[in-house]
Amino acid sequence: MIERAEQAEAKEAKETLDIPAELGRREKRVAALKEARQIIEQRAKEMAAAQQEEYKAKEAKRQAQREAGQKPRGPGPTPPSETPDPRPSTNFSDPESRIMKAGNGQHFEQAYNAQAAVDEQMLIVGERVSVAPNDKEELAPTVAAISPVVAEEVKAVLVDSGFYSEAAVAAVEQTPEGAATGVTVYAAVEKHSHHKNGG
Repeated sequence: MIERAEQAEAKEAKETLDIPAELGRREKRVAALKEARQIIEQRAKEMAAAQQEEYKAKEAKRQAQREAGQKPRGPGPTPPSETPDPRPSTNFSDPESRIMKAGNGQHFEQAYNAQAAVDEQMLIVGERVSVAPNDKEELAPTVAAISPVVAEEVKAVLVDSGFYSEAAVAAVEQTPEGAATGVTVYAAVEKHSHHKNGG
């Protein structure tokens, strides 16, 4: 063992530290961290802007309840914040991807959120990939991704509870000016467990 220790010491003595190369590596790392911080701050601003419409809709609904003499239930909606999460992250090898819950929601992975729109024969008529971890933001963009060849034939959209929000349904059923699009959204509004053995 003493002989091995002496060999290890001799090897370390031969390996000299290249100070200019080490400084260059550290400067690159600091620059990459500054860039990552800017990306994280920009994403927080974009997310806040995307959530602003839904926040306004919730706030307007509560105000309408107050004006009708009803007391709104539960706590009021929290306004979207442009301040990044204190523990955000970015991936240097795939910066467009995001950390998302995976599998049964017990762990996280660096991923994308893929969506497919299918017709009644389960043929794919539209598809898209996004970085939104929550499907509530995916309804309108996924409907918009339906091929123009069949888009005019779409009169009804069926979605599960993960896609449902009042703002998302309104975005599909109405134009930005408030006119009806002719498309009706049918959505489950409660989450139910599936495939569980009753015994």
